[in-house]
Amino acid sequence: MTSFDENTGSTTWLGVRVDQLAARLRRYNEWRRGAEFEHPEPAQIGADIDEAVALLESMAGAIVATLENNLHLADGDDCTLIDLVRVVRGA
Repeated sequence: MTSFDENTGSTTWLGVRVDQLAARLRRYNEWRRGAEFEHPEPAQIGADIDEAVALLESMAGAIVATLENNLHLADGDDCTLIDLVRVVRGA
């Protein structure tokens, strides 16, 4: 599902190179804010947004699963793990 390439420092999640996806979305946002270069291809922008949404949803699910499997490590309300559970669950 996920891998990290120590040589390039890039993470692949669900077959997507996260660094490349982020770079394309950043460039699109620069263009959208008025940067002077040829606009990105609309089909690529749509595909990148779809991939980013899928990644975020899968990461949220993975975080919840990891947290739920490790709640026994939480040592009280001031624990960072408890805070992360609350954030992910929207509490």
